[in-house]
Amino acid sequence: MPLEREIDDEIRRRSEELESAEQQLRTTEKKIDRPIPAATVRFHVTKWVLWSFLAYAIGVGLFIMICGDAARSALLIDIMKTLLLPIVTLVIGFYFGSKAE
Repeated sequence: MPLEREIDDEIRRRSEELESAEQQLRTTEKKIDRPIPAATVRFHVTKWVLWSFLAYAIGVGLFIMICGDAARSALLIDIMKTLLLPIVTLVIGFYFGSKAE
């Protein structure tokens, strides 16, 4: 008798775990059925890249105002011109130059 009770309790507990897992699966399926639109992704990526470039430009401006060292400032401006500006241009051209869905 006690063994049967333990088995019944174990079956009941496993059944509840299974129902909980099925509920989580249903919730996940609802999220998968609604993918994020490509336009939204493009907007967020472009926004992050532009804000990053703007933050770097402001940081360089503040560094120039505070430090005033021409050699260091020139290096930071060269980094901005040769590395970051092409990335910003690429992102804008790629995401906004493509056809909309």
